[in-house]
Amino acid sequence: MKHKPFVQERPSHRPMRFAERVKQELVDLVPGHLKDPRLFGLRLLTITSVEVTPDLRHGNVLFSLMGQQKSARQIREIEAALNQASGFLRHELMRRIATKNTPQLVFKYDTGFDSSQEIDPLFRKIAEERATQAKTEEDCPESEGEDNSDDVAGNRADDTEERDR
Repeated sequence: MKHKPFVQERPSHRPMRFAERVKQELVDLVPGHLKDPRLFGLRLLTITSVEVTPDLRHGNVLFSLMGQQKSARQIREIEAALNQASGFLRHELMRRIATKNTPQLVFKYDTGFDSSQEIDPLFRKIAEERATQAKTEEDCPESEGEDNSDDVAGNRADDTEERDR
């Protein structure tokens, strides 16, 4: 029997389910159980997603800081504090989740929320411009559509005359 090296295995949902469980536990642990002074005063540190490798040995944790003015330096400090506490968090995950492997966690700042905050005012501005444009079109009935229909009808009459010739 020949070996089929390029046969794809059926994807497993286990890493996704496990990542969701890790996320739930981290939401409970961070920042309440951490005693790092760099993390004091963070009320709205949010774990946005957790991605785990198929062998469950490594995991990336994305977090965001909502409702706070933050500088790049503060974000780096918070990221460093979370990565420094990853060993403690891994140990707590071992206690809370009974699995053979507990992932090594790497924390990264999620810029998606910041991008959406920058884009949202642009969408609002576009919506306002469209609303004012629609209002001005309603207020000024220049009936461009009627002019075009006359031209179209006139063109049709000319076309039929040319065909008849």
